[in-house]
Amino acid sequence: MNAELNPENEQFLDAAVDGGQYENLTEALNEAVALLRKRDRLISDVNAGIREIREGQGIPVADDEDPHVSDLNEDGHPDLFCHYSVPETGIAMGDVEACLTGETSDGEMFEGCAPIRTIPEPGGSAASKANGRKR
Repeated sequence: MNAELNPENEQFLDAAVDGGQYENLTEALNEAVALLRKRDRLISDVNAGIREIREGQGIPVADDEDPHVSDLNEDGHPDLFCHYSVPETGIAMGDVEACLTGETSDGEMFEGCAPIRTIPEPGGSAASKANGRKR
């Protein structure tokens, strides 16, 4: 297989090999592919979780268009964006962070926290807007 890298990626890989992080370019590229596979598995797990939530198997969401995955903060990483009814999450009005722990389908444990904003819904109940991604 032959592939051409853009100059920035080629310089990055050369520096990693020259710096001793990898024995050679093949080892560095194999690690890159392994990370891409891991990312794809994680995205698949998030999408499966979204399907479960939409099918009523998770905490009910407050908006029919939720949840969705997109790069909300334009950092190059997919973000999971959801609206939840606050009482079902254990989040209180005024909380500024929500944390999530769990296990991916391939057994990898994860934990992450993200900033949230709680806002009152019309009629007096509360909803939470959470923009989070695995860290």
